[in-house]
Amino acid sequence: MNANETISTATSHIINRQLSEAIALLRPLYEQKPSLIGHDEFDAIGKDFRLMQDFMLRGFNDPQREQMYNTLVRRLYRVAADLLISWNCKNTDTYITAFRLSDHLNMGHDFIRSVLEASSPT
Repeated sequence: MNANETISTATSHIINRQLSEAIALLRPLYEQKPSLIGHDEFDAIGKDFRLMQDFMLRGFNDPQREQMYNTLVRRLYRVAADLLISWNCKNTDTYITAFRLSDHLNMGHDFIRSVLEASSPT
């Protein structure tokens, strides 16, 4: 399975709220290339997930468990989405072209504001 398929499959697991499976799929990518976008956040999610699992195995009743799990799902989804975009910008022709074109555009806040203000009806 290539990186794109791995990330897409992990994203499907995240959507289905299968956090453990998604983490297991993404872990080898981050271990092979620690410089990938979202590495630190991925590590933090893994640590938080293991801590939550440890509390469950010890039999602690945590009223915030479901909320914590939902937060971990959202965080991991963001990491996987950023990773997929980053991967596509380096490996998919359409994304590569768009990325190169956008790199030359002035996207500063002041410039965008002046364009929007100039085009809005008064």
